[in-house]
Amino acid sequence: KKNFKEYFLEFLMIFLAVTLGFFAENIRENLVNKKKEVHYIQNLIADLQSDTADLSLNINYQGVQSNMLDSALKIPTERLTDINTQDTFFHYVFLYYSYVSSFSASNNTITQLKSGGFNVLHDQSTIDSINTLYQFYDREVNFDTKYDEANYWDVAHKMETIMKLPKPAISWTDTSAYIIPVSRRMFLTTDPIAITQLYNVLGNSIGSFTTTINAETDALAKATTLITYLKKQYNIR
Repeated sequence: KKNFKEYFLEFLMIFLAVTLGFFAENIRENLVNKKKEVHYIQNLIADLQSDTADLSLNINYQGVQSNMLDSALKIPTERLTDINTQDTFFHYVFLYYSYVSSFSASNNTITQLKSGGFNVLHDQSTIDSINTLYQFYDREVNFDTKYDEANYWDVAHKMETIMKLPKPAISWTDTSAYIIPVSRRMFLTTDPIAITQLYNVLGNSIGSFTTTINAETDALAKATTLITYLKKQYNIR
């Protein structure tokens, strides 16, 4: 028969084996999670870099559109009975009619993080910083973008009602978007009420652009700051 000492040694060996196995599995899991964490952060930085590029492009393009619409509104409505003035007005509004630019964030990585990926991020301040930016995207930028799109359709429908419009330019770099037609009647009607309604929706679009550009400028600064923060936290170059 085994004595107490032998039973105790067997128990101790089993206990140590189970404990060491537990610690080994815990270490392995931590290493896997650390690898996943770095992978998520690298992908998130790539998404944010894409966002900052898109935001910069949108801010510049929307600024051009806003300035051109503003030039159109500086033309007195009573001068639109003149064909050459109609040509000039058309030049200022055709780019906006052809191509509307809106920001859409790269959501691949943030979607994965919200689906469980946040569990492998060890730093709560990092999680908070990420969530703050994407909440700003949703609350400010996306809301303003939807308003821009609604204004665009108001303008497009009004222009289609009272103007003779060619095929839209295929992109904002299409040279046809900037051509001033010569001696072409662009308006189907120069009814003062119809023209005033068009001016009203164009003015609303300019105001919407101002709000959106401000939101996108803030988003650009926040995204750039987050990229710098994440690279420093995870020693990523």
